[in-house]
Amino acid sequence: MHISITGRLGCGKSTVAKIIAEKYGYEIVSTGTALRNIAASLGMTALEFNRLMTSDPKYDFMIDRETRRISVERAGEKIIYDSRMAWNFAVNSFKVYLYVNTEVSAKRILGDGTRGSVESYKDIGDAIAQINERMNEENRR
Repeated sequence: MHISITGRLGCGKSTVAKIIAEKYGYEIVSTGTALRNIAASLGMTALEFNRLMTSDPKYDFMIDRETRRISVERAGEKIIYDSRMAWNFAVNSFKVYLYVNTEVSAKRILGDGTRGSVESYKDIGDAIAQINERMNEENRR
């Protein structure tokens, strides 16, 4: 079975995916991790990379195609897609949407030490501003 977990930035997609993976033996496919890795390889922040993708959709298409390929080729496996868009590309996945308000997501992100140098914030206000800008960039794409 495949599960697609989606929702706003910082809503807990990765946390919920990890809990399910540990409890039921699922593999996690995270497009957020893929995006952060590509951004880091280009020497960019996540927000800067989102801006680039607005004018150059090749990265979005690459990740979307890979998500679809995995979902077709590995249909019988236990996979969780930790992604805001995988629900649209993963064939026959059970879809879950998580919601949290922006202030809570900013606090969650500020306390998350796994995002590396591609996501850094001065304080809660800066985190909220960057989260909103990143969501707006993603919506434009």
